[in-house]
Amino acid sequence: MHEGLPQGSVLAAILFLFHINHLASNIPGDVLVSLFANDLAALVQEEEKAKAEAKAQEVLDIVAAWSQESHSVLAPTKSQSSWLTTENNDVSQMSPCMALNC
Repeated sequence: MHEGLPQGSVLAAILFLFHINHLASNIPGDVLVSLFANDLAALVQEEEKAKAEAKAQEVLDIVAAWSQESHSVLAPTKSQSSWLTTENNDVSQMSPCMALNC
């Protein structure tokens, strides 16, 4: 094994946190980031939908760049985004796909 982390061991989750921990410092300070085991969750909050989408895409671009630099393989098919809004008319206008390759 030349790069990456072993899977299935007792220490794998802790080793992954050491591996991914500095990624959170690359994400803008107004984005809430949560790291747990091999998952990252980012919460973007904006008044306008377009600003929220732009900031979320910025976070995705940072994660994609980090994954290339650290030789980590991402699984876009296991990734998802959720939109929460108080405006009923905004729901139908949300972009159906925000991903690393969209």
